[in-house]
Formats: sequence, structure tokens, C-alpha cells
Amino acid sequence: MSGASRGLGLAFAQALRDDGYAVVGLARTLPPDAPSGINFASCDVRDADEVRALTRAAVRDRGPVAICVNAAGIASMNHFVTTPGATRQRIMDVNYGGTANLMQAVLPGMIRARNGRIVNISTVAVRYDLEGEAAYVASKAAIEALTRTVAREVGDFGITVNAIAPPPIPTALLSGVPERSVEQLVGRQAIRRMGTAEDVVNVVRFLIAPTSSLVTGQVISLGGP
Repeated sequence: MSGASRGLGLAFAQALRDDGYAVVGLARTLPPDAPSGINFASCDVRDADEVRALTRAAVRDRGPVAICVNAAGIASMNHFVTTPGATRQRIMDVNYGGTANLMQAVLPGMIRARNGRIVNISTVAVRYDLEGEAAYVASKAAIEALTRTVAREVGDFGITVNAIAPPPIPTALLSGVPERSVEQLVGRQAIRRMGTAEDVVNVVRFLIAPTSSLVTGQVISLGGP
């Protein structure tokens, strides 16, 4: 699991730990008060070699990876015209590149086991074409396309690949977004309220359940159309 040190990623890690899973949480900065029962590892998800090495170590110490949740992500609120190229590249490298790196690291083992669940985190900002977040939206749209395509490639091996697009949730990622922009985004939803970590955890639990083996290639948007 990536992005496990805070926000949604930490909520996912704690929920899966409570469900009895052996959780390995990758994060660039480890939490100062790490919750018990989660094995944290410092990792820059942009570095494919580092991600592969940590994945091999996790498999050696704890067995095959059956579930992969990609929650690492960054954002930058800015008009596209004035967004520096370095910022655009960093957002793409972390959000899309980090997701792709961890997927490539865990999929060979899942293919050998003919079993696996991958859950990627997108955002409702993709379907709403959120103004002021062009770079972020583009990176998450790439994740959605990757999700659908890889789901087709690995379906014959009993592996499912899905994505969740949460509405605005009070996390550090949302702190740089103006309150008015958040209100406008929530106002576009069928259910006009902010999301919670538990809202998303519930969907993660559904997607990784053995009974969800026919659910793949989906982007589940919370809050309605």
C-alpha cells in the first residue's frame, strides 16, 4: 500500500490491519506516531527500483502480495497556463508514475498466484474537469485509463483492478484548495456533502472481497453523477 502515512492511505492501512491483513505501508515520510500492527517502509514511489526492492522484501518476509492499494498522491491548485513544467511533471510522476510502479512490482507475483486485488485512488475532479487543477486531473485521468487497460490484461489470471474516485475529503491534500472551490465541487454531486475516510474504506473493503471477483476495470465515483 502506498501513501500510508496520512490521510486516506493511513485510514486504509488501519482498516485492513483491523480486518486481519498483514499491512506493509509505503510512504516517503513516515508518521511520527506510527500505529501498531502496520509495517511502514520509507519509499519514494517515483523510484521504480526502490519500489521493486521493497516489494521483494515484503514478499520474502510476509508472503505473496494479495492486495495492493495505491493511495499516494499530491496536488497543486493553479491555473494551467501558470503551472510550472516541473510541477506538472512531479504531479504526474507521483500520482500516475507511483501507481504504475507499484502495480508493476506486485503484478508478477499476483499472476503466478492467479489471484490479486488492486485498488487505485482517483478523484471526482476528473469527471468534473475541475478548473485550477488541470495537472492533478490529468494525472488521475491517466490512473483511470491505466486501471481499465490493465484490468483487461490481467483478468484471465484472476486479478481485479479497480479505482475509486472520492469526493472532497478533509485531508492534507485538500488544505490548499479554496473553500469556495470545494463548495462548488460538492454542489455538483447528487449527494451534496463532503466525503469521509470511512466512505472510501467501505468501497475498498467491497473491492478486495473474495465475492467481488467479477468486479474489475471500474471507476467507482462516490457522491453520485
